[in-house]
Amino acid sequence: RFCAMAVHVRGHVWLLGGVDESHAEIPLDHALFYDPQRMRWDRVKLTGDVPFTRSSPNYTLAHGRRLLLVGGYAPEEALCMHLFDLDFESRQWTCHNMSTNIHARSYAAMCASDQHVYVTGGHDGFGYQNHMLRLDLRKMDEWELVDHHDTLHKIYAHCMTFVPGMLVLYGGYNGEYYQEVYEYPVDDTCFLAFGHWSPSVHYLFPEEHRNTIASLVTLHAVGCVLSVLPRELLWIVVGLLVQ
Repeated sequence: RFCAMAVHVRGHVWLLGGVDESHAEIPLDHALFYDPQRMRWDRVKLTGDVPFTRSSPNYTLAHGRRLLLVGGYAPEEALCMHLFDLDFESRQWTCHNMSTNIHARSYAAMCASDQHVYVTGGHDGFGYQNHMLRLDLRKMDEWELVDHHDTLHKIYAHCMTFVPGMLVLYGGYNGEYYQEVYEYPVDDTCFLAFGHWSPSVHYLFPEEHRNTIASLVTLHAVGCVLSVLPRELLWIVVGLLVQ
């Protein structure tokens, strides 16, 4: 499969959704679970409020054990910004209905802090967006529009992460590739975010190195997966990469 969701949870790798070799979206009523001790993949059934099959959903890991999923694209379903929550311990989906009229987005950037989920950019079926939404994980009731300034390009397929005190965003595409790094100051304990997107002063790279940042992000993701593999299998994978 490709375009799947992959997360690392407590020493194991979970793989969900994606598209198979016939270009059909894979349902979200099951997942693939990799156990590094046994060095094998197992198919795991998921129950509860299973999301509609969709492509390009937005997802993030919260509190180290919950997969949060929202939006995506499904031509036969009217998707909205309801949040689906997968608890890996119970292997059960829960749907949180959002009281909002915001259209579902695909290819947006999504990340979580201890108390909130942030979504920015993406495509909502009508055009590219640069608005930022925030959801309080303690209430799970509605998306809050916390930024709608034109300080960020209208982009999709970018990445974003939360570090204490700020959101950090990189890359994106909208007819051209963007390589800037932006930051947005937030106070995660307050109801309202503050500030605006601005070019980062903490994550700037020399011009001659910016073309390598996407490769570094990819290598970091690969490293996270390799870190859970047994040493014997790790050396085999490294040998294949070298070849």
